[in-house]
Amino acid sequence: YRNGKIDNYEISMQGGNDKTTFYLSGNYNKQDASLINIDFSRLSSKFNINHKINKKISVEAGINLSNTQQRGPYGGADGTTAFGAAQYSAPILLPFNPIYNASGVFFGMPGSAESIVGDLNHNVIASSSYIRRSGSTKQLVGNLTLNYDIHKNLKFRVMGGLDYRLLKTSFYGDPRLQDYFGVKGSLTEANNENLNLSTNATLNYNKSFNEIHNVGVLLGAEYREEVNEGTSFNAQGFPSPEFYTGNAAAEPSSIGGFWSSFRRAGTFANVRYDFKSKYLLNF
Repeated sequence: YRNGKIDNYEISMQGGNDKTTFYLSGNYNKQDASLINIDFSRLSSKFNINHKINKKISVEAGINLSNTQQRGPYGGADGTTAFGAAQYSAPILLPFNPIYNASGVFFGMPGSAESIVGDLNHNVIASSSYIRRSGSTKQLVGNLTLNYDIHKNLKFRVMGGLDYRLLKTSFYGDPRLQDYFGVKGSLTEANNENLNLSTNATLNYNKSFNEIHNVGVLLGAEYREEVNEGTSFNAQGFPSPEFYTGNAAAEPSSIGGFWSSFRRAGTFANVRYDFKSKYLLNF
């Protein structure tokens, strides 16, 4: 165990003139857990800009970028046992079991002829040191909008957006540990790529007659497309702990993958009427 720590840094700036305004920001967040080799970091940035081309036309654009990296604990939903996890086993281990032997290496490792006394036969410090469990998420979100004031009562707006995410997870069970000694190490990796595109266009008309009759008409169309794709594999049989990538494994245990996609297009309309802002009709 160790003392947890959180560091957070932020910076931003904004400015512009009567035609153009902008906003730019950045953030870095780093967290260290109370367990060794468990941490989280996130780097993100944001940029927005608005520009008036003339009295009738203006554009808006924005982009968000982020990169998240994290290392997780041993013992979880990927099938690993919890008995080797420090957060589970440390409080119930008999305190006279040594962590290291006389040679300075971890005590009680498989094949060492050393035994940890008690119901649990795992050296949890070795597990926390040797297990490699990580995940990363890279994301880009952007949008672009055009506004056109056709008439003082008639406005046109078209917008396009993009959301892209790439997720990667990896778990490596070290062959020196009790859980993976028999299979000479195990590696599980998964990748998930998601792309979401969307756009919509609207035509908005608003008119007041004699300051008592107010009419509004909205016409629009939209389109959305999403593609989701993923791959995963598990491999076992590594010649040594120094070789922990998939190409070094002797046996691919399982390979999987998926792909899905959908496209949707539609139109919509809305008509509004109110009398003296008291009585409303909407359909």
